Amino acid sequence: MRVLFTTLPAYGAFQPLVPIARALIASGHEVAFAVSASFCQVVEAAGFRCFPAGVDWSFDDREPVYAGARDALGAQAATFSPLRDVFAGLLPAQMVPDLLALAQAWPFQLLVREPMEFGGCVAAEVLNLPHATCGPLFCFWDGAWHASPGEVAKPELDGVRMAHGLSPDPDLAMLHRHLSLACLPPTFLGPELMIPPNVHFLRPVSFDRPGGEMLPTWIEELPRGRPSMPAWAPSSTAPRASSRRFWTDCGMSRSICSWPLDAIRTRRDSGRSRPMSGSSDTSRTPYSCRAVTLSSRTGATAR
Repeated sequence: MRVLFTTLPAYGAFQPLVPIARALIASGHEVAFAVSASFCQVVEAAGFRCFPAGVDWSFDDREPVYAGARDALGAQAATFSPLRDVFAGLLPAQMVPDLLALAQAWPFQLLVREPMEFGGCVAAEVLNLPHATCGPLFCFWDGAWHASPGEVAKPELDGVRMAHGLSPDPDLAMLHRHLSLACLPPTFLGPELMIPPNVHFLRPVSFDRPGGEMLPTWIEELPRGRPSMPAWAPSSTAPRASSRRFWTDCGMSRSICSWPLDAIRTRRDSGRSRPMSGSSDTSRTPYSCRAVTLSSRTGATAR
């Protein structure tokens, strides 16, 4: 069986799919990914075949895509919503035609998508193929939708569905029509969430260091009798001034850094690895704040 995976061009979206894809290959199935052209190198470095599809963008550099979608609204720019205008609008509108063309060149029998990649499920329904989701997100389950500006809301997918001959689906039954694999423990969810019956929970399996990164030598120099706490920060190229300010003092808030632990920040950057800067009072507090640069979001401090 041929299985096509679709994902947003982001490490946090791609990596939860990797263990599932590898398990399918180990079972004798043929696997490929379809993703933004500039992200194909990440997928291929992990050992998978990859087809460029959809808008060529990167989640780490999403502001130009947001700006273009906002400008397209013209006088309605003030109503811009990333979910409605980008993830459920611009992206699937370009992803679906590419996936339909790919189905002719590389016929597949099953599509597995990351929960925020909506083009895959629309294309699969056009092709009358089963489609599954796999990822940590549960934001489109009943009880998790919010209508306030800036919060997660229901995606509107009827436009792209009808553009390809499908009937409207205002209740979003398409999103939960087939298998959904949730990479998080059930106890993580609040009681207000209505878990769809097709959801199966998986123990997350870490996939890290997709570029062959190595841990710095000072990891082995940390005291063995004290706990280590990993945390993630955006890359230096990400437009997150407020996040960068959060890390200026020793890499974490002063309250965390006052604990007797080794706090280790991970970030994606140009391959540099260095101790955390900006901690002016380290001699008076029992902590060690360090930085390690990886091209992965996970697994930086396994000990």
